[in-house]
Amino acid sequence: MPSEIMRIVYGKANNTYFNLVSRALSELKAKKLIEVVNPQEKTGRIYQKTKFGNAVERGLKKLN
Repeated sequence: MPSEIMRIVYGKANNTYFNLVSRALSELKAKKLIEVVNPQEKTGRIYQKTKFGNAVERGLKKLN
Protein backbone atom coordinates (compact mmCIF):
# COMPACT_ATOMS: atom_id res chain seq x y z
CA MET A 1 0.00 0.00 0.00
CA PRO A 2 1.32 3.49 -0.75
CA SER A 3 1.11 4.60 2.88
CA GLU A 4 3.23 1.67 4.05
CA ILE A 5 5.76 2.26 1.28
CA MET A 6 6.05 5.92 2.33
CA ARG A 7 6.76 5.00 5.95
CA ILE A 8 9.43 2.50 4.89
CA VAL A 9 11.17 4.73 2.34
CA TYR A 10 10.69 8.19 3.83
CA GLY A 11 10.13 7.41 7.51
CA LYS A 12 6.88 9.37 7.54
CA ALA A 13 3.73 9.90 5.53
CA ASN A 14 2.48 13.14 4.04
CA ASN A 15 0.73 14.24 0.85
CA THR A 16 3.94 15.02 -1.05
CA TYR A 17 5.34 11.55 -0.50
CA PHE A 18 1.94 9.96 -1.12
CA ASN A 19 1.76 11.62 -4.55
CA LEU A 20 5.26 10.40 -5.42
CA VAL A 21 4.51 6.83 -4.39
CA SER A 22 1.11 6.82 -6.12
CA ARG A 23 2.67 8.09 -9.35
CA ALA A 24 5.44 5.48 -9.20
CA LEU A 25 2.92 2.69 -8.62
CA SER A 26 0.80 3.94 -11.54
CA GLU A 27 3.84 3.98 -13.83
CA LEU A 28 4.93 0.49 -12.77
CA LYS A 29 1.38 -0.77 -13.33
CA ALA A 30 1.22 0.85 -16.78
CA LYS A 31 4.47 -0.91 -17.71
CA LYS A 32 3.00 -4.24 -16.52
CA LEU A 33 5.69 -4.63 -13.83
CA ILE A 34 3.19 -4.81 -10.97
CA GLU A 35 -0.49 -5.62 -10.57
CA VAL A 36 -3.17 -4.89 -8.00
CA VAL A 37 -4.14 -7.99 -6.02
CA ASN A 38 -7.43 -6.52 -4.79
CA PRO A 39 -8.62 -4.09 -7.53
CA GLN A 40 -12.13 -3.86 -6.08
CA GLU A 41 -10.79 -1.95 -3.05
CA LYS A 42 -10.62 1.84 -3.26
CA THR A 43 -8.19 2.08 -0.33
CA GLY A 44 -5.76 -0.46 1.03
CA ARG A 45 -4.79 -1.87 -2.35
CA ILE A 46 -2.15 -4.55 -2.34
CA TYR A 47 0.41 -4.76 -5.16
CA GLN A 48 2.60 -7.60 -6.35
CA LYS A 49 5.16 -8.05 -9.11
CA THR A 50 4.00 -9.64 -12.32
CA LYS A 51 5.89 -12.44 -14.06
CA PHE A 52 7.29 -9.77 -16.36
CA GLY A 53 8.28 -7.68 -13.31
CA ASN A 54 10.12 -10.67 -11.85
CA ALA A 55 11.94 -11.24 -15.15
CA VAL A 56 13.00 -7.58 -15.27
CA GLU A 57 14.24 -7.81 -11.68
CA ARG A 58 16.31 -10.91 -12.47
CA GLY A 59 17.79 -9.18 -15.52
CA LEU A 60 18.75 -6.13 -13.49
CA LYS A 61 20.36 -8.28 -10.81
CA LYS A 62 22.50 -9.97 -13.46
CA LEU A 63 23.81 -6.56 -14.51
CA ASN A 64 24.98 -5.85 -10.99
